[in-house]
Amino acid sequence: MNNRIFFTLLVVLFGTIYGMFTIKYSSRAKLKELEKIEKMISQEEKRIALLQVDLEHVTRPETIRKMLYLLPHLQPIKPNQVVVVEEK
Repeated sequence: MNNRIFFTLLVVLFGTIYGMFTIKYSSRAKLKELEKIEKMISQEEKRIALLQVDLEHVTRPETIRKMLYLLPHLQPIKPNQVVVVEEK
């Protein structure tokens, strides 16, 4: 009877140890994946900020005047030249 209880407790112990290691390594993998995604988000936010600065610079009247002087053949955009891009 004591051997049966000991064997059962031993099986439960090894099962618990196996479960804990499985959870530990799974959580480490998820943390690495989360860090990778956070890094990608940070890079995209920096890229967006840079594009916003570029847009502000290009749309300033002084910059537009310089472009018109350097590229006199430019014409205003016509409505049929505008393309609508749909986001997914």
